[in-house]
Order: sequence, then C-alpha cells, then structure tokens
Amino acid sequence: MDDNNKLQNSYVYIILGLLAAVFVGAVCIAVRCYPPYSVYFGVISSDFKSMLWTFMLLPSVVLPLSLWLSNMLNPRLSRFSLLSVLLCCCYFAAVPRLYKLFDPARMSVTTSLFAFFLISCCFTAVIKDIKRKRSKKWVNVTFGLIFTLVFALLSVCIGYFIICLYYFDRTAVCALAPILCLVYALGALIDAYAPATVVLSAITVGYSVLCAAFEVMNKRILFFILLGLLALSIIWQITDIIKNIRSKENDSKSGNA
Repeated sequence: MDDNNKLQNSYVYIILGLLAAVFVGAVCIAVRCYPPYSVYFGVISSDFKSMLWTFMLLPSVVLPLSLWLSNMLNPRLSRFSLLSVLLCCCYFAAVPRLYKLFDPARMSVTTSLFAFFLISCCFTAVIKDIKRKRSKKWVNVTFGLIFTLVFALLSVCIGYFIICLYYFDRTAVCALAPILCLVYALGALIDAYAPATVVLSAITVGYSVLCAAFEVMNKRILFFILLGLLALSIIWQITDIIKNIRSKENDSKSGNA
C-alpha cells in the first residue's frame, strides 16, 4: 500500500516533467519562428512555422488533463497553476489556426512573443507551488542582485533606443522582450522577491510583450509607460533585496506586501 501511495504521489511530478519537456520544445519552436532570432538559424516559410506548432497539439490536449487528474490524487498545485497550464497549452494548440486566420508574417512575431510570456508566467506559478523550502539568504541576495542587474541593464538598453535615437520602431523591444521573460521566469527559483514584486514584474514584462507584438503600440508615449514600469519594477526589486540583506533569519519575509 505504501508503494501505491508513493506511486500516486509521484504522478504529478512525472506529468510536470513531461510538461517541462513540452515547454522546452515550445520555446525552441518559438525561437525558430521568431524573426529577430530566426535570422541566425535561416529563414523558413510561414507554412513550415505553422507545421512546427502542430507538433504541440497532442501534448497540449493530453498533459493538462493528466496534470489535473494526477493533482487530484496528490494535491501539489493551486487552481491558479492548473489554470495557467491549461491556458498555455490551449494557446499552443491555437497557434497553427492563428497563422491561417491572420497575416503569417505578423503572427510569427506575435505568437512567439506570447508563447515566451505565457511559458514564463506558467513556470513561475508552478515553481512557487512545488517549491517547499525557502532559499538561503545568500542565495536570495546573490541571485537577486544578478537578476535585478540584468533586468536593469535590459531596461537601460530599451530606454536608450526609445529616448536617445532620433527614430524608433519596435526592434529593440522585440529583441529584448523574450530575455525579460527569461529573467522573470528564473526569478521564481529564488525567494528574493515579494509576491507584489513578482506581480509587478509580470505586468511589466507583459506590457513589453504588448509593445513588441502590436504595431498599434508603436507610439512613443506608450513606450515611456513601459520605461516607467521598468523603473518601478527595479526599485521594488532593489527594496526586496535590501530587506533580504537586513533580515536576520532565512525564513523572514521580504518585500512590498
């Protein structure tokens, strides 16, 4: 009976492992289809891009259902995490259809960007649920500083292209938005940031994705809003790191709650 319980308890982690493999595959496909990055691997046709996304159809249907059933046997994930997985997988399944309904050239940018963002949000939600132990203080401070510095460097680069150049298109944001998604997702592995800071960072990264994905956002005033969100996110992140440094215990709470 104990062996059966152990097996049931492991189901959710097995499904999460399969889901992680699917997410890695989705990231590879998104990079291959994303024009700012795909130029380094060779240009491919829109039909081929749509075909690549069709490989995600089967796992996008099976895995959310399997994860929901396994989580019933051994509850490890919140409803929000399950919903984020479902939303992410539904999006993967819808991408080939989007290529047929809209301009494929625009969809190659938009679909990849939203894939990066949804995967980073889903990864963050799942990691926060399954992570049982708080990171040590030195881990929070060290990696928190690294992630915040990278986030600040990306913000400075975006600000330079927006403020200092005579003309501006979405090129800079398009190139840097996926990296912002990556930094945001990696920040979930540590406990340096408070929940409010994580939410603000998600809003900031999501807004950068919108600026990169849609031409209607190609207005300087909207990009200045992005700079304001980036600056506020950096301030909150630095505040959380300072609170981690001042805290005397590893399990002390940080942040802008």
